[in-house]
Amino acid sequence: DAPTGDQAVYTYPEDGDTNVGNYPFYLVSFNNEMDTTTLTAQTEDGACSGTIQLSKDNFQTCYGGTLDNSDPYFVMFEGNTSFTYGQTYKIRVLKSVKDATGASPLASNYDMTTGFSTPASPLVDLGNETIADVENYIVWAKCPYGLSGT
Repeated sequence: DAPTGDQAVYTYPEDGDTNVGNYPFYLVSFNNEMDTTTLTAQTEDGACSGTIQLSKDNFQTCYGGTLDNSDPYFVMFEGNTSFTYGQTYKIRVLKSVKDATGASPLASNYDMTTGFSTPASPLVDLGNETIADVENYIVWAKCPYGLSGT
């Protein structure tokens, strides 16, 4: 989904998402064509830097990784370190990012309010006697003849 109306930033995972897998990947999209040279992220875990940040400790430290900013409407980030189970993460976009006209689409920094969280373990009870393994993308459901995995 793209941002709509006055929403300048859209993220995946979204603010408040739960049971996010441990693969360190996220997307940020914008409702304006951006100057991609202003969309940056740090390459190593540590003190937060760059205009797009991912943190599990309220931006005392941030994840490092690879940022693909080749598209002027969205960026993809792949972290160096897997997400930890039972943890909440937040994405921040600094207001210093610029659109193609040189203006900032953000009046202030965008910070996730709640953040997104990983499950306590890779196995998640989905109810209805169904279990998901969010690490290996397998779902088990009770069948009349035993368990079925897909």
